[in-house]
Amino acid sequence: MKRFIILIALLLPLACAARQLRPLVWVLDAGHGGKDQGTSLNKVLEKDLTLQLTNRVAALIRKNKPGIKVVLTRTDDTFVSLEDRCKIASKARADLFLSIHINYAGRNLLLSGTETFYASKKGAQNMVQASHIERNADNSQLLAWLLQNSYFNSGRPADRGARASNLYVLMHAEMPAVLTEVGFLSNRNDAAYMCSERGQKQIALDIYNALEAYYDVTKAKTQRKTLRSLRQSRGTVSGLKKSRVRQASSAEDLMPMQDPFAKGDQPVVPIAVAPAEDETPAVEEVAEVVIDAVEDAASEAAPEEQPKVEEISAETPAQEMSTAVEPVQKCEEKPVQKCEEKPLFSVQLFAVSKALEEKDPRLKGLAPVKIIRAGAAFKVLYGSTPDYNEAKATLKRIKEKFPDAFIVAYVGERSVSTAEALQMQR
Repeated sequence: MKRFIILIALLLPLACAARQLRPLVWVLDAGHGGKDQGTSLNKVLEKDLTLQLTNRVAALIRKNKPGIKVVLTRTDDTFVSLEDRCKIASKARADLFLSIHINYAGRNLLLSGTETFYASKKGAQNMVQASHIERNADNSQLLAWLLQNSYFNSGRPADRGARASNLYVLMHAEMPAVLTEVGFLSNRNDAAYMCSERGQKQIALDIYNALEAYYDVTKAKTQRKTLRSLRQSRGTVSGLKKSRVRQASSAEDLMPMQDPFAKGDQPVVPIAVAPAEDETPAVEEVAEVVIDAVEDAASEAAPEEQPKVEEISAETPAQEMSTAVEPVQKCEEKPVQKCEEKPLFSVQLFAVSKALEEKDPRLKGLAPVKIIRAGAAFKVLYGSTPDYNEAKATLKRIKEKFPDAFIVAYVGERSVSTAEALQMQR
């Protein structure tokens, strides 16, 4: 008996070390599939949209976080039961479970925005289930709020928040788990955004940015501190006012969201694509029926045209630094030929509902900054460079003061995804 105890004492540290050396496993779940189409709008099916978005997120993780193993509950248009989705995650010994879905509001065609759910201990069916939920509660809620914050910071003001729900995949997950609704297919602007190539890329990037923030926070073991900040500010660690979050019962939910990419961007029919190690293939087929179908039903409630992004400069004393914000790069006017604008990378510190003063305490002494308006939000940017690696170095340097910061890209006054900007530089 004594020998057995000694053996256990010797093997236990080795087992713990092996656990630490095991790569992180993230399970991405594309909602619905096969005979389960989910919500639909004419030829646009939720199951196709969720699969495509999931593949894009997986590609970003594999490219930027090669040390993390990505497991997909489905890679094509097949039916996977809710029970089997949870079994896949358990078998993979997943450290995280993220399910991606599309919302639908029936006849309420003006309802829009994003929302994310996590499990509630109150709905647990047994003590084992309650134990899993309680153990993973902080991390689940953390990821839910980070997702909502990421959506909002990319210029999507219709934020319906993060809240508890008794959804099957959340209640039966044995690891931190969330289910995110990335928009309403029943809403004209949301539908156009989600069905466009550019919109899908940005949503995938929003999700990836939230996952990256989650990775950094959990690695630093500051979950509770960050979650407390998120709760206090109702969805953002950047200190935004509580009023920015729109509750489900609020009249603000009846306001259509402004699509920052609506101009000049054609909706496309999402098609199922195979998972890629690098980049998800572009959607090929164009479908006017998406807009036509929603516009016909909501002709009386068509939203106003998205206002042009305005730039507001926060003047600060002159200061010599390599990361100083430069004016947006513009082409020199030529009589015959217009020069091609090149993408610039900046670090987005946070987003606010009102423009900041130059000595706002939320800037923590960082200067100079650039403030640009995107819909109802004001994005606070630091640094401007055509070199992506330089932007990454800037982000690393200020990450401690601004843990929610991330890299953004612009071509002139137009916001683009970092993946698209890097592609343009090749």
